[in-house]
Amino acid sequence: MGEILKTPIVNEVEQSFLDYSLSVITDRAIPSAEDGLKPVARRILYDMFDKGYFNNKKFVKCAQPVGDAMGRFHPHGDSSIYGALCLLSQPWTMRYPLISFHGNNGSRDGGELAAYRYTECKLSKVGEEMLADIKKNTCDWQLAYTDVENEPVYLPGRIPHLLVNGTTGIAVAMACSFAPHNLTEIMDAIIYTLRNSECKVEDLLQFVQGPDFPTGGTVINKDELKTAYLTGKGRARMRADYVIEHEKTHDLIVFTTIPYKVSKDTLCEDIDKLCEEGKLNGIVAIRDESTKDGVRFVIELDKGVSAQPIISKLYKLSRLEETYSFNQVALVNKKPKLLNLKQLIEIYISHQKDVILRKTKYEYDKAQARIHILNGILKALEDIDNVIALIKKSESAVVARQALMTQYNLDEDQAKAILDIKLSRLARLEKVEIQEERDNLIKESERLALILKDPTDELEKIFITIKNTYGDARITKIIQAPVEKEDKEIEYVEPEKCVVVMTEGGTIKRIPTASYRTQKKNGKGIKSQEDITSCVLRTNTIDSLMIFSNKGVMYRLLVDNIPVGTNSSQGQSIKSLVNMALDENPETMYSIYRDTDAKYVLFTTKNGLVKKTALEEYINTKKKTGIVAISLREGDSLASVCLIKDESIVLTTKNGMGIKFNSTDITATSRATAGVKGINLNEGDEVISTMPIRHDTDSIAVFSENGLGKKLSLNELTLQKRGGKGLNIYKTSGSTGPLTATALIADEDNLLITGDKASICVSAKDIPAFGRISVGNQIIKSSKIKSVTKV
Repeated sequence: MGEILKTPIVNEVEQSFLDYSLSVITDRAIPSAEDGLKPVARRILYDMFDKGYFNNKKFVKCAQPVGDAMGRFHPHGDSSIYGALCLLSQPWTMRYPLISFHGNNGSRDGGELAAYRYTECKLSKVGEEMLADIKKNTCDWQLAYTDVENEPVYLPGRIPHLLVNGTTGIAVAMACSFAPHNLTEIMDAIIYTLRNSECKVEDLLQFVQGPDFPTGGTVINKDELKTAYLTGKGRARMRADYVIEHEKTHDLIVFTTIPYKVSKDTLCEDIDKLCEEGKLNGIVAIRDESTKDGVRFVIELDKGVSAQPIISKLYKLSRLEETYSFNQVALVNKKPKLLNLKQLIEIYISHQKDVILRKTKYEYDKAQARIHILNGILKALEDIDNVIALIKKSESAVVARQALMTQYNLDEDQAKAILDIKLSRLARLEKVEIQEERDNLIKESERLALILKDPTDELEKIFITIKNTYGDARITKIIQAPVEKEDKEIEYVEPEKCVVVMTEGGTIKRIPTASYRTQKKNGKGIKSQEDITSCVLRTNTIDSLMIFSNKGVMYRLLVDNIPVGTNSSQGQSIKSLVNMALDENPETMYSIYRDTDAKYVLFTTKNGLVKKTALEEYINTKKKTGIVAISLREGDSLASVCLIKDESIVLTTKNGMGIKFNSTDITATSRATAGVKGINLNEGDEVISTMPIRHDTDSIAVFSENGLGKKLSLNELTLQKRGGKGLNIYKTSGSTGPLTATALIADEDNLLITGDKASICVSAKDIPAFGRISVGNQIIKSSKIKSVTKV
């Protein structure tokens, strides 16, 4: 019985996990940069080559190479080997398949493989190139797991497989992802690098446009691809190509390509789900009419529905636009390394240089050995009669060989070759042929010697031959889609009236206006989300939202990009929609109507300051990148923001004060200013809202925290100069609570009154009219009013 070694289990587990991790990285998941293959693919290809399953031979059952590879080289199950073999044959996965196939080798939609006893395979012409000259000492060998025979460490790999066919793999704490490329472009870049070793990655991009996926389509972010080739990490955004077919009563959107590795079956399910959830409207049917001749993925539209907005939403919400990530990690001398485009090409060239030098040395040595033999034979032919006599009188072949070596100064190989000559080769013409063979071999040796001295020219010839033999036209289009300006983005948005709700917790959602139904005042309303509402406004999906932070920074966001919700659902964090700093919080918001004729943005702070700035200074910003909107003084914050021309405005405060003055009293200033005094506040008071007066016939609706409300005529407020104290418009008390919201309304308006627990939609006609001092009637029960907006 052997000795039992005691070791801490933690150490044993750590070491075992490290061994396992290393095995997965080096022997399974990550390809070698030298030949671009993972071990299983290398073993399958070599076994097929060794067994003679060449392209010009008949197909063999896949069970044959699967069983052979498993029994001879690959210590894993038959399903993994067969899966890898089929992968090497799939034209929708491999840009240049290495194996020719008969039978069902799966489908681009993830279809099951037929059993390997039914399918057949052989090497393709490209696959044979991966093993070209392997018998000429062009690669190193190692003992296979059976300890019976050797397997190649790397294949000669004449085709730059890793660059043109790509691959993906997931190891332990490591992964790789290489995109397929066009062979013609890659070979041009390789030839250029061969001749210009000091070139930069940027120089190679004149040849390599971008990925060339076997499924076609269009890559729309050409400018971003440079990063992937410079660093080895990046992304390619793929879009399906389409045509619009016009039927008598409706249109069809027909997608003629589908992004790489996207299943049409899954795509059908996803689009159907989007329609069920109401995120896509106007689609009648989804059909996959694809055949072996090409893709035809049909979206049938309803009568009168425009195709362009649907296409835009399909790209945005489904995998008809997909991102392929570059993560070019490969094994270099058995060690994983992140590689850029030039490094991959340099490793390929270095490997090919080693292959050509080893092949050339093999052929040179073989030619020299043959010349040596021919020199001995020619020496014997010069004195053939005496040679024959010497052989005849010798007692044995061994004695004859020794006599020839002694008398004619030959070595053993030459003497043996002379003894093996057939009598027919002693004719005079045969001597001439032998001399010609020797002269040709001498010339060939001189050529081979030049290659050994500098293989560059020979390599270039090989690379050009590969390009001319297997190169083809690009399948995938590469473009730089223009950065969509807001108007272009709005063009593909379906207009819809909605209400945007912002909460104190910094979330946001939009609710279609059609979902609101008016109720009588003094009702309980409908339940709101758990987070307390801080701001509500009426807008449209084609409009833009200005979101202002507690630091006076403004962010713009297309309303259509705000997730749809219900009255009781939770919104999405605003910080996930705009690039807001971690220490910033959303304070208030306002909508920029697409057809607005406003000239200024008017800011009012809680401390009573007002500031107006030209609207154009805010329109030209990027939608999600913030700009300084107002300079806030310490201890102050934004109360409201609105758009104005030159009309009069009303400011209201939480203690029931209101002031009306003309906005022309405020001088327009730049963005980074604090403003001037709009109202002179009593101690403990603060501004709650600012209302531009659009119609003199409107009434002022005021609401207190405890659910009371009323409306009063605008004539109750006299026009003053800015900076005054104003007039009392509401008598606040402990039972009413402070004023929390005001709005200018007409009888035809509907008001959405949002509370901390519920919200209610009421007609403006149902708001009672009272004088300035009255507290009004109960509008909503059991809920503290947080905001009011017209819907």
